Amino acid sequence: MVGSLRFITDKNQQQFVQWTVNDKEHIKNVLLPLLLKYPPLTSRIHFQLQFLIQCINNNTVQNYIHTKNSKYNLQNNSFSLITNTSNLPPYFSNWLAGFIEAEGSFCIRNNKNYSFSIGQNHDQYLIEAIKSFYSSKVKVQSKKITFNAKHKNKNISNPNFYTISFASIHDLFKVITHCKPLLQGYKYQQMIEFLNKNPNLKILSKLLMCHVVMLLWELNNYWTMLSVYL
Repeated sequence: MVGSLRFITDKNQQQFVQWTVNDKEHIKNVLLPLLLKYPPLTSRIHFQLQFLIQCINNNTVQNYIHTKNSKYNLQNNSFSLITNTSNLPPYFSNWLAGFIEAEGSFCIRNNKNYSFSIGQNHDQYLIEAIKSFYSSKVKVQSKKITFNAKHKNKNISNPNFYTISFASIHDLFKVITHCKPLLQGYKYQQMIEFLNKNPNLKILSKLLMCHVVMLLWELNNYWTMLSVYL
């Protein structure tokens, strides 16, 4: 395996795994082409990638020192990597599953209200794209953030945090339908627990699985019949 794995427990006692790659050749010849083929969609990672490319092209200590504190200068609430939410990148569905794995939240409140929410600093375009992907009519919410003096993006004053929350059975079912075959980590377990505790969603999920089984059965019959004539 390239790189190393670390198991980390943060100050909130949440555990996660960190993969670190320090091999410059692997980063340049394997990871970078992959990131250029499937560009990051958050502004933070976008500007980090641009900074990496700049450092590779001008690999000097002077360049690094001169540019390291300015890589986020263009990151603001009006910056956008998606100009048309009706024409999303072809990899958006898979990318969104990974983004949900990191940032999504399946929530069951004390009053038994069920919701799924996801948000991001700066990137209104991204939350609007998620809303469009799920064909939802809910409103994107925003609030101001005040960074402390040690924040790594402290060159940006009071950005917005944009978030969207789905609570209707119709919207939640679309999220579950999208995520169920794609989530791979702990978020999948959270989703299953969320699903099993919501009777309405549980019924819809079973209906969905029945529909998928029927489609597979029909497809199998189609290929069986086709093979007779070939």
